[in-house]
Amino acid sequence: MKNQSLILSIGEIREISLPGLKRFTVGNNDSLTHKFLEKKSTLLIKAKKLGLSEIHVWKRDNERLKIQVYVLSKSNQLKLLSLAESFKNLGLEIQTNGPWLKVSGNLDQVSTYNQFLKLSGLHEEKIQAEVLLSEALKKKLFTKVIRALFDDHISGFKCEFQLIQLICHLSDSRLPSTEVEKFLVDQFAVKFIRHNNKNQSKNYRLKMKIIQTESSSSRSHSLGMYQIEGDLRSLFKQGWQSLVEKNLLQLKSLGIKTSLLAEPSILIRSGKTVRLQIGSDLPYQSTTKEGVQNTNFRFAGLKLKLKLIPEGSGFLLDYSAEVTKPGNQGAISGSKESASARVSLFEPVQLFEISFESDALNHQGLPGVKSTPFIGGLFSNNEKSKAFKKITGLIYLEEE
Repeated sequence: MKNQSLILSIGEIREISLPGLKRFTVGNNDSLTHKFLEKKSTLLIKAKKLGLSEIHVWKRDNERLKIQVYVLSKSNQLKLLSLAESFKNLGLEIQTNGPWLKVSGNLDQVSTYNQFLKLSGLHEEKIQAEVLLSEALKKKLFTKVIRALFDDHISGFKCEFQLIQLICHLSDSRLPSTEVEKFLVDQFAVKFIRHNNKNQSKNYRLKMKIIQTESSSSRSHSLGMYQIEGDLRSLFKQGWQSLVEKNLLQLKSLGIKTSLLAEPSILIRSGKTVRLQIGSDLPYQSTTKEGVQNTNFRFAGLKLKLKLIPEGSGFLLDYSAEVTKPGNQGAISGSKESASARVSLFEPVQLFEISFESDALNHQGLPGVKSTPFIGGLFSNNEKSKAFKKITGLIYLEEE
C-alpha cells in the first residue's frame, strides 16, 4: 500500500486524480468534504475543519493507496511552506510529513551550517532532521572554536560533535569572556555546558519514555525498538506520535504493535540513589490452614533503581530494572536487568530492554489487572495466540 500526505488550509480545495478507481472511503468527514467527478476520475476535496483525515483508495488493478490529509490554519500552512523554502535555499531536501518537515542532505559551508542550526532551533517542534556535516566542515568548525578559546586563555575544556552541533564542556572556574562566548554562539552555534567542579552533587531532570512492543512472532519480537527509524530526540521533542507515524508501515509489515506505557519525569541528584515504581499493588485472596480467607496485596509493574555518577564530561548511570507480573492465585513473577550506561546531557539513550510472554486470552490470576492503569496494557492479552512483549526504557537527561 502506497502512502501520501497532503497539507491543506481551511477552505482550500484540492483535486486528486484517481484513474482506475474501484472504490474509496474518507475517514473523517468533520475535517473534509468531498465529491467524486466520475468523468474526470478525480476526487475533489475541501478542507473544512482543523484535524486529520485519511482517504483510503482501492483501484481496479488491486493497488491500494492511503492519503493522509492534514488541515491547518492558513497562517500555519504559510509558516510551514515558508520554512520549507528557507531550508531549500540552504541546498537541503524537504519532504512534508503531515504537520512536520523532514529535512535531509549535507552541509559543507560554515554559513549554511549556522543558518540551519538557527532555523532548526527556532522550529524544532516542526523538524525531523537527517542532516550530515562534511568532514572538512567539521574540521574547520573545530579549529576555529578551539583557537578562539585558546586565544581567550581557556584551558581544561572538551569540545565534541553530537550529531551536527559542537558541544563544549567547561569548568565554572575557567569561563570564556562574554565577547568570545557571544561570538562562538552567534557564528558557530556552539553550545556551552558548564560544570561545577566544587559541587558535583547537583540536581538534574531525567525524562523517560517506557515503550511496549508486542508481536505474535518471537522473531519480530526480538527486533524490538531496533526496527524504529529516526532520531530519538524527536521522541522527546515532538512526542511519541511523530515517531510512530514515521514507522507505521514498517511496524505493520512486521506485525509489531507499539504503545507508550508511561513517560515519567523525575528529579535526580548526582551521587544519590533513586527508586521509582510504575504500577499498582493488586489485591489477591489467600486461605489459611484454618480455612480463613484473607485479602493481601502484591506489587505488579515496573521497578527502577537509578544512581547517577559524574564521570569526566558526562555520567555513568547505574541501574536495575525489573518487571513483575501477576499470575494465577496471586503469584508474582518477574524479569530483571542490571547494568551501567554512559549518559551525556541532552543525548537520548536506550537504557534497558526487558522481554516476557503473555498467554492467549489470559485474564485469570489477580483481579482487576486489565482495567488498572499502566499494567492493564502491559500484561493483558486479547489475542488468540501467545504474545511476545518487550518493554524498552529510553531516557533523556537535562540540567534542572
